[in-house]
Amino acid sequence: MKDVLRPEREEGFYFLNEGALRERVRFFQEHFLPDDPRRRITYAVKANPRKRILEIMADEGIDGFDCASLNEIRDAASIASPEELDIHYNHPIKKRTDIEAAYLMGVNYFTAQSRAGIDKILDATNGPLLGSPEIAIRVATSNQSSQIKLSEKYGCSAPEAVRLLEYAEANGARPALAMNMGSQNEQSKSYSDGVDLLTSIAKKVGGVHSINLGGGMPVNYSKRDHFELENFLREMSSSSRRRAAELFGKKAENPRIISEAGRSKVAEAIDLAIPVLERGIDRIYFDDGVFGSFSDAAVHKWPYYFEVFMQNGRRPSAHKIPLTVYGNTCDSGDTLGQILLPRNIRPGDYLWVRNAGAYMDCQASRFNGLETASYISYNI
Repeated sequence: MKDVLRPEREEGFYFLNEGALRERVRFFQEHFLPDDPRRRITYAVKANPRKRILEIMADEGIDGFDCASLNEIRDAASIASPEELDIHYNHPIKKRTDIEAAYLMGVNYFTAQSRAGIDKILDATNGPLLGSPEIAIRVATSNQSSQIKLSEKYGCSAPEAVRLLEYAEANGARPALAMNMGSQNEQSKSYSDGVDLLTSIAKKVGGVHSINLGGGMPVNYSKRDHFELENFLREMSSSSRRRAAELFGKKAENPRIISEAGRSKVAEAIDLAIPVLERGIDRIYFDDGVFGSFSDAAVHKWPYYFEVFMQNGRRPSAHKIPLTVYGNTCDSGDTLGQILLPRNIRPGDYLWVRNAGAYMDCQASRFNGLETASYISYNI
């Protein structure tokens, strides 16, 4: 790393540990419904759509991708032919033209949360190309233990889900159910609670063809975090296996239990190092910001945890002081606010963010014509 983080360098770098990413995927395969033919492990492309990430996922046996847009579908399809992939178009609100384009590319699994959404899917997939579409009804679940509460924006009530499942099936679709427990969900029991909710809905319609458990498992971003991913995967596995007969009834010929996690697969395989460009008495300026890798600081007030890498054998001072961290654009709102940093930090030193693989560079804008940090891959 010292060969890359030289004092004269002024650009940030993402460090992708390919070995760690492969190990994480295998961990999912070992602990989420192992040896269960109904299991389907997919990857949420939105977490990090870099082609190398998708290639590693596919190389490790992940051939299902959760996509939120037509461009994400194209990203997934760029690594293999659509016939080899199981692509799910899971954004609950979609343009009809995008649904039709996805269908023509081989996508036949869609998510909806309203009758209008179902009608768009049925209209756009009306043809003999792929047969009846599978439509997963997104149900709002409790996101109280999550840092980002997705159910505040998406998902219908349980009674409405029953009506929508009946409507979808009556109009020729294969009914399914989906949930999302929010992002950075800290309570494993919330997944079994969600499965119980889906079960209560599925029983009223005689079963569904698949259930999508979403993602949301937490990442250990700071030294204070001690989440065990295995506990979450065990909870998801035991609850969905226990309720499977009620969930699928007798109508599903090939029922599927889907996990579409993104953050918890990719975050811990990538670190980010950003150089300090200038230092003032009470502030520093670095080569990134809220219009770059740190948009969640502005949108979700996401807490980032920084370490400091210093040059020429210097050591960070044990005495830390509050410094306002400003980004690299000509915008006064481009700030992470005050952060405790070593008193002796200076230009040429690096701020180091561990577990930076999810929802960072993929959310960056090109405001001021600035580019995102480049990637360097290694394998440990």
